[in-house]
Amino acid sequence: MRGRIRGKLLSAAIIVGAVVDSGNNFDRDALSLRHPNPTLVGVRFRRDDEKKVQEAEWYHTSDFASLYIASEYGGKDIEVNNLLYGHMLTHKEGTGDQVHKLVVSVPEFLGGDVVMQFDLPDLTAVADSCGLIVHKR
Repeated sequence: MRGRIRGKLLSAAIIVGAVVDSGNNFDRDALSLRHPNPTLVGVRFRRDDEKKVQEAEWYHTSDFASLYIASEYGGKDIEVNNLLYGHMLTHKEGTGDQVHKLVVSVPEFLGGDVVMQFDLPDLTAVADSCGLIVHKR
């Protein structure tokens, strides 16, 4: 990767405010005998006005009230870039727009889903300090 990154993302979490259900993980390969991972919670999210709902599995905290945002494909940086910029790569300075609205659905234990909407302002300063933007120089 050419360019410069100005910071490092240490952790990313969402406080749900309810007890999340870790028993509804998505079976990515229906033919496998994969057992659900009790530390993961299946979440659904939609960016801006996308019609397609995305699915991910994030780790829950020990009290089941928060979720650590991390991807099985490479960690928290990839998943946060996916949420904020709509792609799985580090965002390049001056290319594409950021996401302005994020809707996240998390299953509540013994209940329905907790649906959260985040209206995102300009995230350039935050993304830059977390190392999510590659600068040309």
